[in-house]
Amino acid sequence: MLILSNSITGLFAGGLFYQIAREEKIHRDLLRARMKTIAELNHHIRNALQVIKFWGAQHRPALDAMQLQLINDSVDRIEWALREVLPKYEMEAARIPAPGSTHAGS
Repeated sequence: MLILSNSITGLFAGGLFYQIAREEKIHRDLLRARMKTIAELNHHIRNALQVIKFWGAQHRPALDAMQLQLINDSVDRIEWALREVLPKYEMEAARIPAPGSTHAGS
């Protein structure tokens, strides 16, 4: 009876551990994919901003000073967001607890 009880307890504990480990792996894979997407987005946005800045510099005579300043301000604001806000978002995402876990991220 004791062997049967220990076997059932061991199977239950093993199944519980397997479920938790599987959920944690799924969470890590999701987080890794999210970070990859953010990095790619950052890359593409920065490339597009370079084109906008280049176009603004090349067509300076066609633009009045106010239009050029608006373009430069907008580009600077986007670059600031990519440099300052995005890394904070990535750090927050890394601290999100796995689904089903009972501990809170800090």
